[in-house]
Amino acid sequence: MGISGRREALLTANRITKETTGVDLVDIIRPELKKTSPLKIGKLPRIPSVTESELIRFAELWHSEYGSRSVLTRQLCELTEGTDIQIPPGRCDTRFHKIKFGKMLSKLDGHQIGHYRITGAGKKRNLRLWRLKLADDK
Repeated sequence: MGISGRREALLTANRITKETTGVDLVDIIRPELKKTSPLKIGKLPRIPSVTESELIRFAELWHSEYGSRSVLTRQLCELTEGTDIQIPPGRCDTRFHKIKFGKMLSKLDGHQIGHYRITGAGKKRNLRLWRLKLADDK
């Protein structure tokens, strides 16, 4: 799948350094890199015209199509076309709607939706990538 994001790149470089020299530089210099963000459980952020059951159906559709691979906002917009899931609200054919949908995903970043967790997965050509993980995974 590859390395996505600066944090993952630094941790990978540290793992290689630790395996070759035995020194764990992250523990010495940047211990905050090893901390994972806690899973946000409880009340989801308010998103106009989107119900929690629709979010769960969207997450299940996302997982069945892409699994835990990193995807662009555009790909997620196209995912719901032809279904009765109203996420994103309205059509996703203009840049404005894709940006609005990306902001909605940013609000959900780190939150548990059903059995899944939406996380940011870095950028590709300055476009935001998203990943869906099982809520049990860190």
